Amino acid sequence: MFWTKNKGDKKAGTTIIGLVHSGKAAIGTDFDEAKKQGDEVGLVKSCPDFLIGFTGLCQATSIAENFVHKLDTREDFEETCREICQDWQTDEALCQIPGKLVALGRDCAYIITAGKADKVETGIVAIGPGEEYALAAIRAILAQPDVAESVEEIVKRAFKVAAGVCVLVNSNANIVSLN
Repeated sequence: MFWTKNKGDKKAGTTIIGLVHSGKAAIGTDFDEAKKQGDEVGLVKSCPDFLIGFTGLCQATSIAENFVHKLDTREDFEETCREICQDWQTDEALCQIPGKLVALGRDCAYIITAGKADKVETGIVAIGPGEEYALAAIRAILAQPDVAESVEEIVKRAFKVAAGVCVLVNSNANIVSLN
């Protein structure tokens, strides 16, 4: 199921949820290429020591590819996050294209846009049209006493909860993780 109904100023697209917890990380997207409409895309990628997620227009996926390349050639994850946001801002073509990038390591999380790399101290991230519901869902799950699920299971459960209250979130998510 992939919803295309607009809600306020939100447009249908893809929601990405990520979590960094106890040295582990997981990220997921509800994007379904088979049901894609328009030029909006969502992707998640697992690399040896980090995870990335991108939601935005297809023309801007080079941001995610460039980020992966930079991380492959550098040691400092946090500096690379700051560098990619500056690269994004200074690229005349890409800085005009809306999108957001999420970067997760084993002990930190960032939300990156053109010119801005925000470190998320809680390790809980969500971007896309259903981000408020996704954040609320994952926070509620983590607030429960004795949460024993893996980070992958928590992210998957957050998609199901968010999809239950927001037509812009799809419960069938593709999830990747660092263990």
